[in-house]
Amino acid sequence: FPDESGLKTFNYEDYLDSKITPTDLFYLKSRELARKLVEHSHKGMILSREEFEERKAAAEAAKTEQSSVFYSRSRPM
Repeated sequence: FPDESGLKTFNYEDYLDSKITPTDLFYLKSRELARKLVEHSHKGMILSREEFEERKAAAEAAKTEQSSVFYSRSRPM
């Protein structure tokens, strides 16, 4: 997963692309085919789209929680 600043723009296709090498693209000649091979776990352990979305939502929730805790601690009483 990217850092918090890029979390909202990071999607499942970006995740799959992060697993594709230049060599994969050279031989396959298609990013879409390379994504399909990655998605079907031909390149090791890969999250399903559902697992990816769950983890992304959890990371966003944790970031929101962290922000609200920081905000409540910084407010004067």
